[in-house]
This record gives sequence, structure tokens and C-alpha cells, in this order.
Amino acid sequence: RSFVGGNRPDDWSYRRPNRKHMVLNSVYLPTIEYTGAGVVVLGIDSSGSVSNEEIAQFLGEVRAIHSEMRPDALHVVWCDSRIQHMDLYGPFDTFDDKKRYACGGTAMRPVFEWVQAQGIMPDSFIMFSDMELFTDDCAGIVPPCPVLWVATGDGPQPFGEKIRLRLD
Repeated sequence: RSFVGGNRPDDWSYRRPNRKHMVLNSVYLPTIEYTGAGVVVLGIDSSGSVSNEEIAQFLGEVRAIHSEMRPDALHVVWCDSRIQHMDLYGPFDTFDDKKRYACGGTAMRPVFEWVQAQGIMPDSFIMFSDMELFTDDCAGIVPPCPVLWVATGDGPQPFGEKIRLRLD
């Protein structure tokens, strides 16, 4: 959740004046307020190696991000060896967490290529996976923003940060 929200400048505020200018120049200037999650892309690995329990855990995390962070746009992209399904949610839309799309091979490259092809500039990019990826699956990919891999397995991530998701 700390990866997704609170790091996008939204507005200026005098509630907490800029202390640097108060001390140096004796001037009261506003500070930037950081709220909102902006545009979030969530890629979900729906390959055959991902169990239904892992999918349920992924969807629980996605639901929590959607309901707590209220991103301006939440793109949920289901991918096995190709893009299987995409959903776009606004901040107050109802999130559908009852479906699983596909169950084929594993490749996460199509998610990054889809985002680039759509011209989406996400503020946050999160991939949910069991990390059973091919070594060169994401070779040559330059993500448009930092990427967080939420993993149930121990495999290495191609780039970005990785956190381990324990199954309930």
C-alpha cells in the first residue's frame, strides 16, 4: 500500500507552511500535499502454475488497493502467455473479484507491452505472480515507472522491487 499511494503531488496547502522558507527568508509559503494514488496498473499472472488460492489472495490485495487507495484509474490486466482480460475501474466503481481468466503458460512481457501500446503512464505498476518466469521473459523492457512484484514464489524478478506474499 505504501508503494501505491501518497506519493503523487495533488495540491498546495498552507496548513503546514514550508518550514525551510520560514527559517531562511521569514516568508510563509505553502507545502505540497501528497494524496491520491493516480493511475495504477496491476498485472495478474493467471498461468497454470498459479493456484486458485494464490489468485484469491491476489484478488484480495487488489480489492484492498482499490477500496483503500481509491486510484483515479485502476487497470487490472490478466495475463498467462498473452493478455487474457482487462478491466478498468474508477475510484468508486465496484470491483469484481469473482473471476479467473485463462490458465495457460507464463509470460509477463505482454502486460508491459500492452501498457506501452495503450499509452498509459502509470504512477504505480504492480505485478502479482508466483515468479515462475522464463529467464529472458522481460529482457529489454523499460517500465514507465517503478515496478513492484508481489510474489508467492522465490524466483528472481526481472527488475524492480519484490515483496513476498504469504498465503492465508
